[in-house]
Amino acid sequence: MKKTAKQYAIALYELSQNASDVDVQNYVGQIAQSLKDAGDGYMLERVLKEYRTILVKKSELPEVHVRSAAELDDVTIKDLLASLAIDPQTTVISQTDPEMIGGVFVKNNNKLFDRSLARRLARLGQRLKSVK
Repeated sequence: MKKTAKQYAIALYELSQNASDVDVQNYVGQIAQSLKDAGDGYMLERVLKEYRTILVKKSELPEVHVRSAAELDDVTIKDLLASLAIDPQTTVISQTDPEMIGGVFVKNNNKLFDRSLARRLARLGQRLKSVK
């Protein structure tokens, strides 16, 4: 029976627990060789993607999604991470959203930070209504 990319990724995750970086690289090399020998070398990319997904789900690989109206440069992203007390070594997946007026929306694992202009305007509107 053929193994799936997810099964290989789970095996890699289990092997990598308490292993050094060098050991993990060796495990990846062994899996790559096994896949190549079986004529399934094309699966390596999917195995690594599944492995990364497992690490993110287990909160072992920090990942931040940043959505903004315009492309953000590295300095701005670094400042944003610092202002939210997020480790600067965190992998950042940046996405532009033309529907946004301005500001940013940040998802850090299970935490959401809405610093969008729409959110700020909504809060300002609520404050103005409460002043009446």
